[in-house]
Amino acid sequence: MIKDNLGRKSISILIAIVFVVVQPGSAFARFTAVTGKTAVQINNAAAPTALTPGVSNALQLSVPAASLSLNTSLPILSAPIFAAPKTVNAASAQERRVTTNAKAAPASTGLRFVTDGGNTVGRAAPLPINTNAAVPESVEPASAENTRSPLARLGLALQQRSFTPLFDGSRSARQGRGMGMREAEPEDAGIPLDEQPRQPGETEVARVSWKRVSVPGARASGLRNLFRSRSDDVTQLSGAPQTAAAVESELRRLIDADPARFGGVPSSTLETTISKRIQGRAGLADIVDVEFRQTYHGAVVEGTFLHFTVRIGAAQSNVISETAQLYPNLTVNTDSTLDDAQALESAFERLGRPTGSYNDLQPVGRKVMHIGGHWRYVSVHYSDSKALLAAVDLNTGDAFAWDPKVHAESRGKLIGRGVHFDPPATGTNIVDLAMPHAEVKTSDGRTLFTDADGWFTLEGDQPVTITATLKGKYATIKDQGTATLTITATVTPGKPIRLVFNPEGFDENTVAQVNAYRHANVVHDWLARNQIEDEIKRSIPIKTNINRDCNAFYTPWSPSLNFFKSSGRCINTAFDTVVYHEYGHFVDDMIGGIANSALSEGWGDIIGMYITGQPVLGEGFLKDRTPNYIRHGENKYQFQSRDEVHKQGQAWMGFGWKLRKALIAKLGDVEGTAVAEALVVPVLFANVRSIPAAIEAVVMRAIGDNGQIEHFEEIRAAAAAHGIVVERPVDGSVGALARQRGFIPWLSTFVGERRI
Repeated sequence: MIKDNLGRKSISILIAIVFVVVQPGSAFARFTAVTGKTAVQINNAAAPTALTPGVSNALQLSVPAASLSLNTSLPILSAPIFAAPKTVNAASAQERRVTTNAKAAPASTGLRFVTDGGNTVGRAAPLPINTNAAVPESVEPASAENTRSPLARLGLALQQRSFTPLFDGSRSARQGRGMGMREAEPEDAGIPLDEQPRQPGETEVARVSWKRVSVPGARASGLRNLFRSRSDDVTQLSGAPQTAAAVESELRRLIDADPARFGGVPSSTLETTISKRIQGRAGLADIVDVEFRQTYHGAVVEGTFLHFTVRIGAAQSNVISETAQLYPNLTVNTDSTLDDAQALESAFERLGRPTGSYNDLQPVGRKVMHIGGHWRYVSVHYSDSKALLAAVDLNTGDAFAWDPKVHAESRGKLIGRGVHFDPPATGTNIVDLAMPHAEVKTSDGRTLFTDADGWFTLEGDQPVTITATLKGKYATIKDQGTATLTITATVTPGKPIRLVFNPEGFDENTVAQVNAYRHANVVHDWLARNQIEDEIKRSIPIKTNINRDCNAFYTPWSPSLNFFKSSGRCINTAFDTVVYHEYGHFVDDMIGGIANSALSEGWGDIIGMYITGQPVLGEGFLKDRTPNYIRHGENKYQFQSRDEVHKQGQAWMGFGWKLRKALIAKLGDVEGTAVAEALVVPVLFANVRSIPAAIEAVVMRAIGDNGQIEHFEEIRAAAAAHGIVVERPVDGSVGALARQRGFIPWLSTFVGERRI
């Protein structure tokens, strides 16, 4: 790896010691960083933030707290359990649900737990309610372990050979912070569950990671020049490649030509996960995002990535951003002692022999994962009936099981009669809705699909029976309440036919099915118009009318959307903005994996607000509450990198809404909306790992054909509204463009190394 000059490192340490005493509790935000991590032998698995598709911690659409008030207690929204493995039954879950004297307690995972009688249980603490507050906001109880003394953090920094603990107030990597999520309401899995696999801070092999951002034409100066390395220079790709395939090919050549710079991992062991050219709109330049992940003897190493963002010009193509997390010295035995049949049997047993049939288990594949405190070569299986994952070590036979669900609150809406916008609370707003991309089967063996407006053409000269269900190219309803809606009719050639799901009346079960199918297709088509199509070209299963309330969730690994029935507290959760939010997790997962929980929460909200053109997420979700929604784009939350992920997500969704609003005021409704979508939506392909980094990606996206940053003041103002400082790149500047407000985050933009 690239090493900074020893003198620069000494100066960095001195500066760090001085200022960490001044502001010992400040968070550290670094933009350009390169680090080589010394191998550390550990006995227990650490649990830092996971960056792995499908094994990141669960995400929920939790009720926020920054500027929208509630006059009574809110429903507690669920996220997966990461407590010590234990069997939980439904009765104990209900007992915890009504506990009133629970208190927050710190846990080794850094998650929020509740103690009842001294025993830690997997349950989220109720949100404190302030009836006079302006916007609902999640409140994270203070913990003595959240910060270390300056001396302790200096010792930790020397131990880890990283400047990170000096600035971020972190705890030891052995303790780990997890994702800072509230835990799920326990479900009766019938078996003890292990913690979700997550990327450790320290492992038995060395990790290398870095983050570099370069603005074309920029030149380092001042303090930035003192601490910069040659890797900060703008990288021009040879031959100015124009297509995504050509850029990927040139990047692979670059990686092999300079292995020290790119982690010492040959390109032959890198598997492509993203390769996409995003066309510029409204004067913005085209960009190409390429992401690789590391493989070992052909198996994917979960949690690894090497991402490039390239600005495409007619004369040259420049790398403007690169981030990485790789393990060049990884050693794992892939000569497995178990065959597929043995691994299946072991997974079947570990999951409690679900349904009594091996057919319940779906193979996910063989992977290299850090699980149970060690890197392992494992075979992964998914249980459809239990919605659980099992991984079997193919060398030792050890088996692990965990809940992979990504949780959040949601609700939703085929021709079916359903609700176009707003919740289906009374039945007075039921209208005819086209059922796009739906499957229609004929009695003579043909399969047809409706178009985006619900029309289909059936050719022939003989009568034929047709059957339609709520299943199509991009969504498949699997109702959990009664049965999925089905229509059967006889078509006479030459005569028009009108098929209607839920033809009359208001029935919650049928409306929920229509809503969920309709809105899943609405969000799919909106994303396709924004150049996200191949990545989501599948029919995602959607379970409606699940016999629970006040929640919904997305499941990675085996993607599905899941919506709950109504209750005395909440309406049926299958409706517009909730469906859009859950689908946001899905698209985030399909583009490189859910890299950051807070960002994924914000993505779901931004998609919901941009489609509906209004700032309320989850309108009417709560019954008999004022206000009755979940989150609001006009929130005033101030970003803190160590806050709970749903609080952080308000910064990204608020930024997205305020930027759109400012651009409409500047350019008009049509152009302003188009520019906002062109600036924000492609950031999904940047696959960044923090909210400031996402805003930096928006700035990079705003570079016009003339090399200037368009709409910079609007971007800066929208970020400032949430405590994030964005600096305009000037001639001679290289490094951080966006950071959390504060002196220490500002100082961090000048200091040498940081582990990402």
